[in-house]
Amino acid sequence: MSENLNWLDHKGKKILYACFSGTKNTEEFLERIEAMEKEIMKHKENPGTIYTITDVTGCYIIEPIKKRFDELAEHTNGISKARATVGIKGIQMIIARAIKRDIHFAKSIDDAKDWLVTQ
Repeated sequence: MSENLNWLDHKGKKILYACFSGTKNTEEFLERIEAMEKEIMKHKENPGTIYTITDVTGCYIIEPIKKRFDELAEHTNGISKARATVGIKGIQMIIARAIKRDIHFAKSIDDAKDWLVTQ
């Protein structure tokens, strides 16, 4: 598994934590998204069992990265039970919440974990 991916255990639920925090290089960002998708796809035989946290703190999301995240969501739809994102603040969070209603935009990793286990 990639170094930016970790399985967390929170209140009995396994959560895939994908850390993109501070990633500036587009190619590296896309490679990390690919690794995340491969890890999720390992569980395609058990749909609705994966909880994910994506940490984009300090990242600037340009169009190729946004497009790849959209593809990730499409490819893993049904495998992921619930998804949370950390690191989006202010007006960006307001816009993201209006556009992406199937993702919880959390204020912190702890907030994300607590929300995910209620889903």
